[in-house]
Amino acid sequence: MGLDFPLLLQTALYYFAAFLGLIVSISTGVTMVHLNGGCVLYNGLKWINRTSFEVDSKINTDDQCHFVIYFNVFACIIYGLGMAFYHTVAMCKRDKDIGTQMWVMPFLLLNSLVAVIQFIASCIMSVGFRQWCANILDGKKIGAPIDQCRDFQKLEHPPKGMYVKRAYDNTVAATTCSWIVCIVWLMLAVLSILRYLKNRRIREAGYYQDEEIIVEEELGA
Repeated sequence: MGLDFPLLLQTALYYFAAFLGLIVSISTGVTMVHLNGGCVLYNGLKWINRTSFEVDSKINTDDQCHFVIYFNVFACIIYGLGMAFYHTVAMCKRDKDIGTQMWVMPFLLLNSLVAVIQFIASCIMSVGFRQWCANILDGKKIGAPIDQCRDFQKLEHPPKGMYVKRAYDNTVAATTCSWIVCIVWLMLAVLSILRYLKNRRIREAGYYQDEEIIVEEELGA
C-alpha cells in the first residue's frame, strides 16, 4: 500500500489545530473566570493609586474574548477534529487511491476561510493584549511596583473577585497558540490546493487514457 504523504500530513495538522484551539479556548476562558468575567483584551484598566486599580465597565467588554473562544471551539476543535477523524478513517481503508476519492474542494474553501478568520482573531488578541499591557505599565507613572507587564501577576491586592496570578501567562499562551494555529490553517489550505491539483491531473490522465483505449478498440474492430 502506497502512503499518501499529503493526506497523512493533513491529518496530523488537523489534530494539531484542534489541540492548539483547545489551548486558546481554555487559556482565554480561565483568564476570564479569574478576572471575574472580564476580558483582558482592550481592558479598561485604570490605576487608583500605586497598589490598587479598577476596571472601567464601560470600556471593558467580553465580546472579543467570546469571539476568540467560540471561534476556536467550533473551527479548531469541532471542525478540526471532525476532519482529522474523517482523514483517519479514510487512511484506515488501506486504499492507495483513497486520496483521489475524497472531497477536496469544499474543505479547501473552508480551510481558507478558517485561516483568514483565525488571522483576524490573532490580530485582535495581539492588539488587545498590547493595549492591556500599556494600561498596566501606566502604573509606573504613579509608583506602582510594575517594571514589565508580567509583574501584574505579582500584585498582592487586586480588586475583589479577581485572581491575577496567571493572567499574563495564560494570555501569552493563548495569543502564541492563536498565531501558530493560524499558520497551521494556512498550511492546511495550501495542502488542500496541492491535493486538488494532484487529483485533477490524475483524473485528466485517466480520462485521456480511457479515450485512447476506446479509440484503439474502435480501430481494432
